[in-house]
Amino acid sequence: MRFLSRLRMAQPALFAFAAAFLLITARFLWRRGAMESGFLWALVSCFIGLAVARSDGEGRIFCATAGLVLVAALIEKFYTMAFRDELTGLPGRRALNEELLRLGNRYTIAMIDIDFFKKFNDKFGHDVGDDALKMVASKLREVGGGGKAFRYGGEEFTLVFSGKSLIEVIPHLEALRKAVEQTGFTIRHRNRPRKRPEKPYASLVPMSASSSP
Repeated sequence: MRFLSRLRMAQPALFAFAAAFLLITARFLWRRGAMESGFLWALVSCFIGLAVARSDGEGRIFCATAGLVLVAALIEKFYTMAFRDELTGLPGRRALNEELLRLGNRYTIAMIDIDFFKKFNDKFGHDVGDDALKMVASKLREVGGGGKAFRYGGEEFTLVFSGKSLIEVIPHLEALRKAVEQTGFTIRHRNRPRKRPEKPYASLVPMSASSSP
């Protein structure tokens, strides 16, 4: 209580800050995005500026810092929306274009396409198709040889190997193709139970991908 008596803020305002802090913290733990982090730290900075700061000038500094934190979070959010694919988490086509501008005279580019993806989508639905894309993207992130993975669009991806020749890249592409092909993909039934049964029935669909460097 001695600490509360030293704060430059009335109790109703303190309760409002506490409620806002709990809500924003819960949202941050749930999503952990740039804006959620920005709102959390901006709220802390505002609280320090309004309740803890020893002078009005010091309080204004903390409140201005809160504004800068929100601006930085907004810039990061816009950057992520523009350069990163929301579904797979891979850098998107705009990021690929910038990467191509930075390449030197020696590089290899591979275009990755999932075989029969349209038929897969038509049979199992777009939600399952999205899960398949995310699975393939997770494998592309692990490609060797210094390759960088990008989502080109639809079921197409791009791998960029800076400073690598075609001969150096082919073994890594073949290893990637086999890794995707050998990965089992579980199709969950729409009426699946909430709790996992002791002996679940799994429908495994092997995925395959073709690459053309």
